[in-house]
Amino acid sequence: MASIIPGYEYDIFISYRQKDNRGDRWVSKLVESLRTELEATFKEDIKIYFDENPHDRLQETHVVDQSLEGKLKSLIFIPILSQTYCDPNSYAWQYELLAFNRFATEDHFGKNIRLRNGNYASRILPVRIHDLDPEDIYLFEKETGSALRAMDFVFKTATGVSRPLKVDEDHPHDNLNKTFYSDQINKVGRAIKEIIDSLKSEQEASYEEKTSHGEPMPKVRKEKIKLRVERSTKLTRSKLLAGSVIVAFIIALFLTYPFILGRERINMSGDEILKKAITNCDFFHRWDNYHGKVRLRTVWEDGFFSDEIIEIQTKENYYMSSYNSNKRQFTRGIKDGKCFREINGNKNPDDEQIKNYGLDSSRIYYFKQHHYCHFGLLMELKNSGLILQKKVESVKFGGNNCLALTFKADKYRIKNEYFYEATSWVIYLDPENYTMKGIRMSGKYNIYIIFSGILNVNDVKIPLCKTYFNSEDNSLKWIDVFSIAE
Repeated sequence: MASIIPGYEYDIFISYRQKDNRGDRWVSKLVESLRTELEATFKEDIKIYFDENPHDRLQETHVVDQSLEGKLKSLIFIPILSQTYCDPNSYAWQYELLAFNRFATEDHFGKNIRLRNGNYASRILPVRIHDLDPEDIYLFEKETGSALRAMDFVFKTATGVSRPLKVDEDHPHDNLNKTFYSDQINKVGRAIKEIIDSLKSEQEASYEEKTSHGEPMPKVRKEKIKLRVERSTKLTRSKLLAGSVIVAFIIALFLTYPFILGRERINMSGDEILKKAITNCDFFHRWDNYHGKVRLRTVWEDGFFSDEIIEIQTKENYYMSSYNSNKRQFTRGIKDGKCFREINGNKNPDDEQIKNYGLDSSRIYYFKQHHYCHFGLLMELKNSGLILQKKVESVKFGGNNCLALTFKADKYRIKNEYFYEATSWVIYLDPENYTMKGIRMSGKYNIYIIFSGILNVNDVKIPLCKTYFNSEDNSLKWIDVFSIAE
């Protein structure tokens, strides 16, 4: 039995870390409950791929591309998000999640599909069984390019308990999330049905479009062309004259008014406006020898927050970040060209701790660039290797009239991994004083950020607050608030 839609091997692919299925075999029980739910939901049989073999790490004898290529050709991908799933070194992350993400992005349906009710949904449908660290959420959203919207199976109490939700809880009403196992299974089943029904409708519509009226497409086009020619010969001289007058009037409007289709003609080039914007935020041109230090509070959509002290020195290429939340405390940085790190006071953490905290050298360099952009986004973009487009547009952003500067990615010119985050970066500026109002990143990570307020940090102006939104559904992701650090 193949998938419910021709051309696919499976309807659902279950991805998980083997260690999350040890002991009470929680993942196996979830899949069993989901099969039962789907049998009562669909008239057809739903084919699920679920491999219980203990291969948490890639073996040298495995030919992964060939082994998984057919199996990953599924309609829906369900990753079981635990405290260990978001590990770039794991088999599930590298060869299942990332591989399906690439497949779905290139697939004719696409990764994000339009549901029958008009909303959009991703074919990656996460099931969350633990509260995730912010770094893991960030990594998941970075790789998938969309906000994490998971089906939660987390049992959480006021006494500090946080574990996967069980089928039969001893004290179900102690769960602060107010969720019940059977209800969550039902929600997963309904979400799967919504996605598959929408995919089936799109498939049927595509087929009908190709075969409508039973006529070959070239013949239909030929008949339409013939009809248009017959109609055109019936035009009278008076109608042609009237049409000419209308065309002349439209041309006159185009030449007279500065606004066409809601966009204003800008006389300056992108380079000229970028120079003015940089002068606005760095009036004394201190960036090449700049020292800045701020306190950053990040508040996530679920209310979780973290505090961070960030310090940079551009001339010395120095960077330091001290991170603190109720779960993690660590410091990372770069001094004299060398990375340093400290975890809970330990200045020499082992490799396992470095991996778990995401403090390997490549991640430290990545966050260095990210945090440098907090201070000097425009200056860093100018030197990034991104290509600034000459054309500048007048657009609406965040309810305000703005000038839009667009930077395009060129993989042969980009100087830092951080700028691979998007294929285009659009900076929105106040047309009166060239203050930054926000930014939109499109491509691998589709978000837009609205800036509000101004904080002067050693004569460089940075946004006081940044509010991050998902471009696909305008949902809130997180908020950054900056203040001066002593």
